[in-house]
Amino acid sequence: MGEAVFYNRDLSWLGFNERVLLEAAKDTVPILERIKFLSIYSSNLDEFYRVRMPVLMAVDEY
Repeated sequence: MGEAVFYNRDLSWLGFNERVLLEAAKDTVPILERIKFLSIYSSNLDEFYRVRMPVLMAVDEY
């Protein structure tokens, strides 16, 4: 049997956000869609720093 693989929630969140940014960078995607992807990327990154970073920083202190 294969070994079970678990992903860290924060790394998964950042990985998803990277894929969104890569989608925005594609020349084949229409410009308005690219702007939407950039908006999603920005919103996700902002939420990550507002929600997850304080938790991660608190864990580092212990």
